[in-house]
Order: sequence, then C-alpha cells, then structure tokens
Amino acid sequence: MSSIKPSTERIPILNKKNFTEWELQVEAYLKQCDLINFIESNEAVPSDKDEAKIFKKSKLKTSGILQALLGTIYYPKFKNSLTENSPFRMWEAIKDHFTSKAITNQSLVYNEFLDLDFKGNDIAAFIVDLTHHISSLKAVGLRIGIPKDFDLHENLLCENILKKVPTSLIHTREVLIQKRPLTLETIWDVLENRSRDDTTTSVKTEESSMKATSSKKKKVKCTNGTHNPDANHSESQCFELHPEEKEKYEQRWADKIGKAKFSSNDDESPFYESGSAWHCIKKAHSEKLPSDTAYLDSGSSHHMIADRSAFITYSTNHQVKIELADGKSIMSAGIGNVRVKTENGESLKLECLHVPGLVGNLISWGRFMRKGCDLVRTGETTSHVVNEGVPLFKVRLADSNVLLIRIEFLKAEVIK
Repeated sequence: MSSIKPSTERIPILNKKNFTEWELQVEAYLKQCDLINFIESNEAVPSDKDEAKIFKKSKLKTSGILQALLGTIYYPKFKNSLTENSPFRMWEAIKDHFTSKAITNQSLVYNEFLDLDFKGNDIAAFIVDLTHHISSLKAVGLRIGIPKDFDLHENLLCENILKKVPTSLIHTREVLIQKRPLTLETIWDVLENRSRDDTTTSVKTEESSMKATSSKKKKVKCTNGTHNPDANHSESQCFELHPEEKEKYEQRWADKIGKAKFSSNDDESPFYESGSAWHCIKKAHSEKLPSDTAYLDSGSSHHMIADRSAFITYSTNHQVKIELADGKSIMSAGIGNVRVKTENGESLKLECLHVPGLVGNLISWGRFMRKGCDLVRTGETTSHVVNEGVPLFKVRLADSNVLLIRIEFLKAEVIK
C-alpha cells in the first residue's frame, strides 16, 4: 500500500486573522515531510560530509516551503539576511509578528471574539468557532482566568469603548486610535473635548483640507449668560456660564484645524474637514498624473475623480460643495459608482464624487480601511494595498511625502 503524499492544499492563505490555523497546518505538513526540526531549533551543520550535504538540502527545502506558504505579501516582510536561509529564524520572526503581545494585537483578537455569534442552532459549528477564538486569545498572550487585582483589563475595556464610537465620527475615532494604548482618562479627555464642538453636526469626516458640506441642523443655543436646559451640553460645559473656557477651547481648536472652515446649505448634512492634508489636495488640483495613477490620502472622506466617462452609475441629485483650505470652493458635479482594475486583473466597484476641476484623481485611504484593507510595505518607499492577503493596488511614496496609488479607472457607459 502506497503512503499518502504530504500536500499543502489544506493550508490556508495566510492573513492577519487566521495565523493560528495556518501555523497548525504548516507544522503538520513539516512533520509529514520530516522537516519540523528545522523550525523548532537552530541546529548546527553536521561534521560528517555526507550528513552535512543532506542537512543543507533539507534546510534549504524547509526555507523554500516557508517562502511559498508566506506568499508575495508576507515573505518580503520577513525576509532579511538572518531569515532568508534560516527556517528557524524565519519561523521565529513570523511567530513574533502574529503572536505579538502588544495591546493593539490583543485588542483586535479580543474584539473578534466579542463579535462571535451563535449561527442558527448548529452547536457543533459554534464549538469549532469558540475553540478557534479561545486559541487565538491565548496565542496573543491573553491569559483566561479570574484576576486578583482588577476585574477588567483597562486597555481592552477602552478598545471595546472605541468600537462603540460610530464611523460617522471618523475624526474622533482617528484621534483615539493615534493615542493607543488607550486609558479611560484618555478617552474621557478626547470625548469631552469633542462634545464641546460648537458646530457639532450629524456627520463629521476629514477630507484633506476640503469639506463636503450641506445643511447644519438647527440647534438650541445658550444666550445672554444663561444656560438653556434643552442644549446638548451640561451646565459645567456651558460657555455662556464659563466664558473663560470658551476662549481656551477656541484657541485649542484654532491651533488644531488651522485654516479649515465650515459652511452649510439647507438640504444636506455637513461634514467636518481639517487642514492637515491640504498639500495633497493642492497637488490634486494643480499637478496632472498619469491616467493609471492617483493621490492616496489618509484624510479624504471620499474618492474623487474628474473623468465623467468612468461612471457606471451617476446622479446629480446629491451635489456637494468642496471648500478648499484657502477659502475657495467648487461644487462636485455629481456622485456615482466607477470600476477600477486591481493588480490581479479583477474589477472593483468604488463610489466616487465627480469633481471636474481635479487634474489628479484622489483615492480615500479611509474608505479602503473601512473595507478591511491594509497597507503592507514591500520596499523602502513602496507598499501594497492588501485585502485578506490579496494585493489590490501598488503604492509608492513620491516627492514631498505624498503617496501615489496605481489604480486604473475602467471606461464604462452610464447605466440609466
């Protein structure tokens, strides 16, 4: 009877969520190939000439297996002079990365556990899912037990609070994310400062020193040194009762947003914009790019393109005022869906504003993040936009620290 030949077919494509399963399958495969010792210990080359030849061949084979299973996304990330020809060092680097005990990694795994649902009445499937999540919790260093000194890990509690902040408050979320690892004191400070915004609107989102604005909801205000009980702030936060706090707040706010302004009309909800990414938008309005290249901006709330013929759906019912940081403004001509070509040749649908005044298209990194994308470095000034381990677009760092993304907009007839 012939033995079963080891196969990598059951080994999943590695991504940031499935390392535990991937690790288990890789170890099983290496055991079947009698190569597991090359990732478990850093053995020296045998002194015997024949044994040394076999040893080096097997070690090289193990390195090749890891390279193939890491793929084009993760192999360049872990490859260096120490790991390239040492499967033991490579395996160490992989495990250090994916089982990092950093609070951000622990929070990601913990929040995924909180999202676990019981699907239908399938108890067996739930047991499998539960076992997987508990294994993932332990893999990133989270010990499961009853704590003696406290009942809740403050950092994990704060990550759960962050998760509750709606995506419409994208600026608040980004401020909190930048302050990780979070504490309750940090969260209180950020939320209280944001609640004092005298121009609170239903939607706030950064868009590279531009703002897409519509109407501002009428709100109750305090006047003549008295506090209105119907206002959306407490007496302790009332600027009419505490004018000295208003001066401090306005100064802090002016320092933060620079030249950013607010405008509104009577039909739509306003957007908040900051001045931090004005340089990128200025280039988008003045410096022409190749047709398959666009500016990638971490502050932009919308994708924006100039070519009307790229839209497969189109509407002029929702026109948006685009106000620049220097006080000038233009109107978007419309909004709709376009299709772009990814690195693997597939098409992807994006919702974009139509802004004829742009000479360089603008892609929102924030929109990509909301879709689960990551930016994976591939070189000193190059990266890939990746989703679930699959590279979608190439990114490079250009002059003046501006990111450019290679993205081809496909021409299409408008669907009526």
